[in-house]
Amino acid sequence: MKFKATEKQVQKMAALASNASIPIGMGFLQHNPNKEFGAHDFEIRGGIFLDYVMGRMVKLRIAKVKPDYWEIPDSEPDPDYQSWCGKYPTYKDLMEAAGILWEK
Repeated sequence: MKFKATEKQVQKMAALASNASIPIGMGFLQHNPNKEFGAHDFEIRGGIFLDYVMGRMVKLRIAKVKPDYWEIPDSEPDPDYQSWCGKYPTYKDLMEAAGILWEK
């Protein structure tokens, strides 16, 4: 699914998803429960591609299509892999929390 957003908004999506994610398995060894991520913690290199972030199971993929246009999977997030969807059940919820208007 494609959407329009600024780089800062996409970085904020990454921060929100990372902050809402929980450590899984051996991730507890790297997890710092006091670490709060901000948009500035995430670089955009062709998009944002997160797997585990300091032990937290994030699994977020946001590909840059062209300036200010991005793409995320068409399927909804799976709580077994994207632990952030406990707080943001859909991509729409995550996008709106980052200040991105939902255009479908």
